[in-house]
Order: sequence, then C-alpha cells, then structure tokens
Amino acid sequence: MTVEEKANELNCICDRYYECSDCPIERVFPVHKCGNGKDYDVHNKNCVSEDEINKICALLNIGEREEDITMKIIKEVNILVPNKVVEVTFVDGDKQKAVCQEPDVFNLEQAVSICLTKHLLGGTGAYNKAVKNGIKVYEENQREKWRIKAEEERIARRRAKKAAYMKRRAEKRREEQIEIQKEAYVRAMREVSVTSN
Repeated sequence: MTVEEKANELNCICDRYYECSDCPIERVFPVHKCGNGKDYDVHNKNCVSEDEINKICALLNIGEREEDITMKIIKEVNILVPNKVVEVTFVDGDKQKAVCQEPDVFNLEQAVSICLTKHLLGGTGAYNKAVKNGIKVYEENQREKWRIKAEEERIARRRAKKAAYMKRRAEKRREEQIEIQKEAYVRAMREVSVTSN
C-alpha cells in the first residue's frame, strides 16, 4: 500500500474521530459521533469494532518498535559512483541522491542521512531551501552578535572617552584652583609688603 493510499484510507476512517491525548489511539482518534449525535469512547465495543481500532493502529504503526518503523522506510541503498554519489530508494518509490563534493570526505552514513532528510522534507529543492534558511538564520544570528558586540565596544569607548574628559576637566579645575590660590597668595604678599613699608 502506498503512502497516498494509506493516507486516504486513514482520512476516511478519521472523518468520524476527534483529537485527545490519553492513549496512543486516543491521541489521534479518541471519540466519534454516532447516529444520535452523542460522543462515544473509541474503546466502546458498541461504537467501534476491534477491527477498526487494529486498522487504525496498523495505519499509524502504533505498537511497533521505533526501529521497526524506520527499517521500513528505506528500500535500497546504491553507491552509484564510489566515494562520490549515493542513491537511496524509499518504500514509496521516491529516490534521493547525495553527492560528495571535492573537498569533503565521503561518508556513507552522512549520505544516507542527507537522502533521508531530502525524502522527509519532500525533495532536493525543499532540502536545499531548508539548508539555505538554516545558513541564513545562522548568519543573521552572527550579524546580531556582531552588532551587539560593536554596540558594547562603542559604549565602552564612549565611557572611556567621557572618563578621560572628566579626568582632564578635574585636573584643569585643580590647576585653576591652584592658580587662584597662587594669585591670592601673591596679592596677600604684596599687601603685606605694602603695609609693612
């Protein structure tokens, strides 16, 4: 059964159900409407058959171990060009390729991971767009960090400049006070010498 067929069948079953959060089935299909308009629990045998519950579980892979589910996604892995190109075929017929560029070192695990990511995102275009978006977000974060750092440096320079100005101003005032006291002392000495003569 293809993914589209599973989705269509699941949607047909889902039309009667709502969302909840208790058991695995109820997370997606907890309650349905019966003919009289009342809500009944999924596990009520009068409203939903055990076969329907099992069918829903099978469509959602509920009850299977996670590694069993992931093992069913990939059908075949082919190395088209040794140490260069890997092609992964998925169970739904989708094929994705990963190409190792010249400066990079070939790694089969990374190649399969890239193909799996492309498959999950919906193709190479969506994958490239997501990667470009990730790089754009990183660059914006770096620009923001640089802007914050530049602002902090500007503030530090401004504070240092203001502190130096305040220091020069204090020294100038002190010198002015010394000059005033010196002038006052000189005048006092003149007056003393004038009055003593």
